[in-house]
Amino acid sequence: EIIARYGGQVSFSFYNYPLDQECNPDLQQTLYKSSCTAARAMVAAASLGFFPAYMESHFGQYSDFHNQYSLDKGLEMAGPLTDRAVFAAAIGSGEVSSTIIRDIELAKKLAVKATPTLFINGRRMEGVPLWEVMDAILKRELAEKGK
Repeated sequence: EIIARYGGQVSFSFYNYPLDQECNPDLQQTLYKSSCTAARAMVAAASLGFFPAYMESHFGQYSDFHNQYSLDKGLEMAGPLTDRAVFAAAIGSGEVSSTIIRDIELAKKLAVKATPTLFINGRRMEGVPLWEVMDAILKRELAEKGK
């Protein structure tokens, strides 16, 4: 909706903050089992050039696998988008691991504690805001930018 309405006036940067102690040891407990694998799949999809389509597939099917995400599920979702063997290799790569570590370190510096956490021109928002709230914030920020 944001891209459709605001197009080139806004930009997005995605970072990962898996809620799983497997790769995020600063958590007191795992809140989303296998989110490390899901984050690795997102980073791999980005490195292979199909992140938007993969993210749409992932979150479109999220209610089907919540807390039961697996590498097999990730490969299944990527099947129509890329070669599964290439995707599996990317998920297991050191580059993807380094990106996840970097993202977690950035989240620590920014005191991120939840996903999603959105920053709009430095304004922190935790959770998914109502569309009306997001739209109002974007309109105000774009109006300020235009001044």
